[in-house]
Amino acid sequence: ENVKSFNAQAEDAINFVSSQTTGTRLEIYNAQSDGIDVDFGIFSFGKVLCNVIGNDCFDTSGVEASIKEINGNSVEDKLISAGEASTVSVETVIGENISIGVVSKDSSILNISKLTLSNTDLHGAVFTKKELFSQAYMEIEEIQPTDKQYLFFTNSKTDLSLNGQNGIIEEYLSGEIESKMYGAVYGTATKR
Repeated sequence: ENVKSFNAQAEDAINFVSSQTTGTRLEIYNAQSDGIDVDFGIFSFGKVLCNVIGNDCFDTSGVEASIKEINGNSVEDKLISAGEASTVSVETVIGENISIGVVSKDSSILNISKLTLSNTDLHGAVFTKKELFSQAYMEIEEIQPTDKQYLFFTNSKTDLSLNGQNGIIEEYLSGEIESKMYGAVYGTATKR
């Protein structure tokens, strides 16, 4: 039910593949690259905590995920990266010292009830990275603090819903968004 990882020097501190994974608390400390990588399957956790992550905190491909809280500090790339037709629902996302907050790409759907980010370079993005997938979608019900302007990149403003919350949405082609990420302007390239 409670899982902890310390000082992982692999591409992923923990990688769940084609599994049905449930638990109460998952904590990753000092990961060289991705903290948690979930490839295909079902993932359900109460709390996910990432502290000092060299790449993504929570990265998915073809996953159905439900999480009560994701909390990250000092994440060099994305706090959440939902990809390759994943459906990810998170009640509360909290991040501090994050390069890129939340990303939905490649036919994925990312639903967040409450998003709180501080000291974050890019708050989110919605785009298509791989041609075999269609456009992704992201919905954020509440953004905190309300007096802060969050910055998001998207292919189309219809693919991102902030439910009237405060945010700057900049529209670009997918290739333009990708060219700003992965260490070019925002985030970092995967450390293998």
